[in-house]
Amino acid sequence: MELQGFSVYILKALSLILPPQIIIMSYEERRRPARNHMRTSMDIGMGLFYMIIGGFVLYFQAFGNMSLPAWISYLLGSMMMLGGGARLYRGLKVILPQKNADTSQGE
Repeated sequence: MELQGFSVYILKALSLILPPQIIIMSYEERRRPARNHMRTSMDIGMGLFYMIIGGFVLYFQAFGNMSLPAWISYLLGSMMMLGGGARLYRGLKVILPQKNADTSQGE
């Protein structure tokens, strides 16, 4: 019983210091980490950068003169293209509108 009383005092003290939005959060707000615009723009920018560099590696191996062995350059180029595509998808997934799962289940 003393522990419950102590937690009430802690919550009252926190309510004086912190705004009420921070103390009372829903489960979805606590579960989903907040992604800011800087992280999203960096995902998109780095994804495009990796895809461009991977394209250059593949292009110069096929049509230019590259000192790497063919299998290493194809592996490196394709991995950079895949990694860039994954980062680009992760950045665009935040921007593009999401389908609401609640409306599709009920009707």
